[in-house]
Amino acid sequence: ATAIVNTIFVYNGSGGSTNFTISLHDTSATSSAKIYFKSALSNLETDTVLGSGNVVVLEDSDILKINTTAQPIDVTVSVLQITRS
Repeated sequence: ATAIVNTIFVYNGSGGSTNFTISLHDTSATSSAKIYFKSALSNLETDTVLGSGNVVVLEDSDILKINTTAQPIDVTVSVLQITRS
C-alpha cells in the first residue's frame, strides 16, 4: 500500500512552549530525513504542516516520526491510503 500524507496538524496543550520535529524513516533505504522543524510552538497554538498542495508519499513500512520537547502534544494526520490488488 501507498499512503499520501496531505496535512498534519500539531496542537500544543502542554502549558508551555515546545519544539517539534517531523521526520520520515525510509525502511527500504535504511535512511531518515527531517521534513519539518518548528521551534517555539506556543501553548494552545496549532501549527499546520504541509497543506497548500504539498504532500509526503509513504511506501509500505515507512515510518512517520514526530518528536517533541513537551507533553502532551496532539497530532492529527490526514492520510489517503492506496492499495492495489
